[in-house]
Amino acid sequence: MPGLMRMVAEHWGAGLATTLPAKGLFEGHPLDVGVCGGLAHPAAERILESADLVVVFGASMGRSSTQAGHLFEHAHAVKVVDEEPGPSTAAPGWTETLHGDVTNTLQHVLSLSRRQAGSRPPWFVQVGPAADCRREDLRDFSPPVAEGTVDPRRALAEIDRHLPDDAAMVIGNGHCSGFAAAFTTAPP
Repeated sequence: MPGLMRMVAEHWGAGLATTLPAKGLFEGHPLDVGVCGGLAHPAAERILESADLVVVFGASMGRSSTQAGHLFEHAHAVKVVDEEPGPSTAAPGWTETLHGDVTNTLQHVLSLSRRQAGSRPPWFVQVGPAADCRREDLRDFSPPVAEGTVDPRRALAEIDRHLPDDAAMVIGNGHCSGFAAAFTTAPP
């Protein structure tokens, strides 16, 4: 399914974003904007906020992935889900929910897309990998740090530089868990 999503995005010049559990799914792809929602880096957040159409495949898009519905408040938002119709777990603001096989829907969208002449360039200024964007954000950021302590953002950015490529990370739900998800490249 990720391959189909990439092909549709490439045809339309659309951004590719994931929820936190799928972090890194499109890493390295030029249309990847990273994690969607409260843990999005600022460059990705600006792209996501300015979208006029958001199509989500196979994700519930709850409050944290949509910033309580505010992230896509100016977009026509469509969710395609495999689940049976029932109470929605999505944050407020979804225009439509389509219930059906996600893979078949993607294949059909790709087939229809290929009938259009040529691919379109991205509608947004592409961003680098999320970890690079975070490090760039930190470059001029220097909050006061109490004697004997360390800023968790800087610590995790440095730790990330030393993690092996095949590292897997387990993140607790403590006070700084969002920093671990945001400032490291290892999938959670």
